[in-house]
Amino acid sequence: MSKHRALIIGCGRMGAGRDHKSPWVYTHIEAYRAFPERVEVVGFVDRVQARAEWAAEKWGVPYAGDHFADALVQCKPDIISICTPPSDREEFFRVLAGRNDIKGVWCEKPAGVKYGLLLGATHREIPVQVDYIRRFDEQHIAISTRRAVMDPDMASRAHLFWFGALDMHTVAHVTDLAAFWRIAPTNLCFIPFHGPSLYILREPGPGAGRYLNWTDTSFVGGGVSDGFMERGLENLLRHIDTTIPRLVGNPDPPAPWPLLSPLCRKTQKTEQQAQDIVDGAYYGSHEQCE
Repeated sequence: MSKHRALIIGCGRMGAGRDHKSPWVYTHIEAYRAFPERVEVVGFVDRVQARAEWAAEKWGVPYAGDHFADALVQCKPDIISICTPPSDREEFFRVLAGRNDIKGVWCEKPAGVKYGLLLGATHREIPVQVDYIRRFDEQHIAISTRRAVMDPDMASRAHLFWFGALDMHTVAHVTDLAAFWRIAPTNLCFIPFHGPSLYILREPGPGAGRYLNWTDTSFVGGGVSDGFMERGLENLLRHIDTTIPRLVGNPDPPAPWPLLSPLCRKTQKTEQQAQDIVDGAYYGSHEQCE
């Protein structure tokens, strides 16, 4: 199996660890470095050349540039990490459209465009994975697996309560987790709160009483444990390296981990847009991945 060549677009916190320290593997560059036998990071790109040069020096990567198309020519990557603000992402997806040399894309949330843009005129299937970290955390995966085989009536009565900031990134996580855990749209309750997020999964018990044996499972902050970035990248590599037919944006790919995000809406960083997502979200107001 040949080693992949990864190009990271965006040299901030998620791409290169700028202004962020974590005891865990938290960034794209660190995740790639966890698989040295399978991936080589060949370059960083940022709109600010000095930031790209800082990231390349910090991580010992040979290329630093401020122009995506030039980097594609010079670095010849086959995996692209998109770690830019959501407003920039459609530009990069359009550059990639129709290219035959790109085997996979790892994108921060929300993607902001339909994955179909990647198919271009070639109609190739290119795996696009959006980095919704809870989909690759063991405890969140266990809940999703358990709820998938639960009695449908009992499962439909569960609620997800989320206290968090009314911003694009938090709301994207809320709606994605609700879809991952199969929470009915009417049972997702978002409560704006300035501070670390708190979210609670409330599920009914088997007893006859109205509230008998109900259980609450709560999470604070990110709610994840170490290993989610490595599992996310491993999932993308698995789809790239196998010949099993795959669908771009398939909402229910085979176990153990999903490959997609159901939230693909091009959005603005405004409170009203965030509220629009809370009101509609994966409930029909956004564009479903196709």
